[in-house]
Amino acid sequence: MALQGGEADAASRKEYLEIHTPLYVILSDFFVALAMSPSPAMDRRVRILIADDHAVIRETVRSTLERYPRFEVCGEAEDGFKAIQEAHRLKPDVVVLNVSMPVLNGFEAAREIKRVCRSQPL
Repeated sequence: MALQGGEADAASRKEYLEIHTPLYVILSDFFVALAMSPSPAMDRRVRILIADDHAVIRETVRSTLERYPRFEVCGEAEDGFKAIQEAHRLKPDVVVLNVSMPVLNGFEAAREIKRVCRSQPL
């Protein structure tokens, strides 16, 4: 991504999003379906933790989810290790993990979250 004065320029940001958002588009379709479901078991808000090493992606996912009142983004993490810490601390219903993150990748973080937060479904 080209940087201009410490900030990503608009063209680079748009290009980055076009390349890196397909998974999040699939997830947002899933979350929209979940938000629209009339299930009585889903009377409360779904608490979501977002983990991605790119702030622009975290912002995009957050803004997409926050359009639906049923979803509450309870936290964010910029690497796999912090995702584990935040999952343990916040106990979210859903953790959205990027596969390739520093410190621990998404797969390693998911395994550790599953081990540490046994009572939380993953």
